[in-house]
Amino acid sequence: MYLHRLIVRRKYSGLGTDVIEWACKRAGDLGNNWVRIDVWTGNVGLHRYYEQRGFQHVRTLDLSYYPSGALFQRKATARQLMCDRLEISPRVGATHGSADERKASLHRGWLARHHRRHGMLGDLWILKVSMSNVPVARPKIVCLCGSLRFSREFATERTRLTLDLAIVLAPEATEASVLDPLLVRALGELHLRRIDLADEVRIVNPGGYIGVATRREIAYADALGKRVTYFHELATRDS
Repeated sequence: MYLHRLIVRRKYSGLGTDVIEWACKRAGDLGNNWVRIDVWTGNVGLHRYYEQRGFQHVRTLDLSYYPSGALFQRKATARQLMCDRLEISPRVGATHGSADERKASLHRGWLARHHRRHGMLGDLWILKVSMSNVPVARPKIVCLCGSLRFSREFATERTRLTLDLAIVLAPEATEASVLDPLLVRALGELHLRRIDLADEVRIVNPGGYIGVATRREIAYADALGKRVTYFHELATRDS
């Protein structure tokens, strides 16, 4: 989850901390691992404010067109165990030792075993808690990076990943030559936010080509510990 433009009037001092704690809990409830924020590069006092609230400095980007280049992140608050949070009871009217009571007991045991095995932020989400519910796998989020001259390969990879039940994030093709240079840079930063959200970064590089902008994105993904895979290597291996 990404916090953006978090500003509180001085007379409401303390509210900022409450918002941060709520956001970290909300991020955990949604299955996110991190809460991230960009902080004004030269405001050391503000850096210290976020560090005191559990954030860690990741890196500082020297951006002439954007003042908030200090990047901080904090682990999302772990979700409460579903088996602790939800009461699963047998059907009304069920007698002690009945089939309904045994089913409810088995369901409570399944939830407990799931969280012991996968942790509070495991790969399985429970969409509804009912005796007929089926656990659904959390989709992997993949961000595509590379030169948009390879539009056909981008489309092919997007389709393949979607059929693998992944959520695909990708840049949109624009006529960069007619855009304002500041907007072009802002679009580049927007794509870094897509990388923030991704579990995996897939580089679309037919023939092994990697441009300057893509190298920057790879370096950013590496700094965040993201898994980076390459379209060219996969295509070569599959051929």
